Amino acid sequence: GSKSWIDLGFMNLQASELLKIALILYISYVLSKKLPQLRGNLKIIKGPVILIILCLGLVLLQGDIGQTLLTLIIILSMFLFVGIGVKKIVKGPILYIILGFILIAGFFIFTGMMPEYLKARFSTIYDPFSSS
Repeated sequence: GSKSWIDLGFMNLQASELLKIALILYISYVLSKKLPQLRGNLKIIKGPVILIILCLGLVLLQGDIGQTLLTLIIILSMFLFVGIGVKKIVKGPILYIILGFILIAGFFIFTGMMPEYLKARFSTIYDPFSSS
């Protein structure tokens, strides 16, 4: 039921695919420019991390959890690739991204806007034998 497809005539394209490419290019640019200062102070990339949270939040609001998680994995891999340690990532950007997802998930749950397919997935997690 997602309305996030762009009809190009000869093919359909998801808008989140364009976002994924844009985020990869933007984050790689930011990381390459700020890498010397970044290893000592992760607060330098607070702005780009907030942008990531907003963009991924919009994709998540469209109900596209798969693209959201895939984009998140790509961005985290980029942080790891440039040499930012796992401990720094968990203390810094990951903490903000996780808090952003908790806020968005809370919004879904408390407003009752959670899509039916997500409700079915979570009910399977809580009671795996109910669907057999």
